[in-house]
Amino acid sequence: MKALKYTGSLICMLIMAGLPAAAQDSSTSEQVIKENDRIKIVVTEKQTSIGDSVVKGTETLEIIRKNKGDTIRFAEDAEGEMDFNLEACDEPSKPSEPKFIETDWMSFQLGLNNVLNQSGGLGMSNDFGKMDISTGNSINFHWHIVRQGVNLYRDKVRFVYGVGIDYNNYRFKNDVQLSKAPDSLNNVLVASENEQINYKKNKLVTQYLTVPLMLSFDLGNGDDDGFKVSLGANFGYLIGSHQKLKWNDNGKQTSKIRDDYNLEQFRMGYELQFGYNNLILYAKYFPNSMFKQDLGPDVRTVSAGIVLGSI
Repeated sequence: MKALKYTGSLICMLIMAGLPAAAQDSSTSEQVIKENDRIKIVVTEKQTSIGDSVVKGTETLEIIRKNKGDTIRFAEDAEGEMDFNLEACDEPSKPSEPKFIETDWMSFQLGLNNVLNQSGGLGMSNDFGKMDISTGNSINFHWHIVRQGVNLYRDKVRFVYGVGIDYNNYRFKNDVQLSKAPDSLNNVLVASENEQINYKKNKLVTQYLTVPLMLSFDLGNGDDDGFKVSLGANFGYLIGSHQKLKWNDNGKQTSKIRDDYNLEQFRMGYELQFGYNNLILYAKYFPNSMFKQDLGPDVRTVSAGIVLGSI
């Protein structure tokens, strides 16, 4: 004789649906055990005998979940038995509560960089016009090493903070080389144009250790549905900078010159993220000058792009 056993939550559904009340010795081939707006339970049987925990002779059992449109069917070809685990029959589980703190490792932002001058337009200040930036070739890459979101209100409002590294490339339009004038007061930054070399790549690269502090609002009805908005502050500390040059001179030549280039050590800016479902865009603006006062261009940095991974 074959035996078919069902335990756990499925059997709990049958017991709570009223199977014991309908169980009796019967030759009825089909019997509706439970039917409402959500579920229909049908048992097809040769004979039925239920003690405290045993049903004998069950041939086919169907559980039809109307709200999801699917059917769970169990069948056996010969007489057998089902053992009910009565201790497992608890109340239906409630939807899990959102986590108070969620952690996200290794997410990224990818976009473009540029600078704003004193007039609010794109480009360097007039006295540093040779350092104008090529926007389409100036990449912003922000690596969020770790971020955490604290649930403030029903997983709809969260406080997000973390630690990351912000890589910024500023590609120059002209063939300039940066240096500090040794005979000037405090070594003012100088951009000298090299007419003898046509650089294939010429850019200033900066790296900042960052700490974002933001409020995030989920305006949708589900985990990934609807509009999302995040806004707040972004703090940075300069941990590296260099100018990278590439050109051809009897073969490919490369030069990487490390210097602080009179860049400000600390920076604080504002960040906005917004999007729909999993498509999230960002924009960052740093209102203070990128360089130290009177030692370099008076410009503010901006960047915009797409968020790759979010919490």
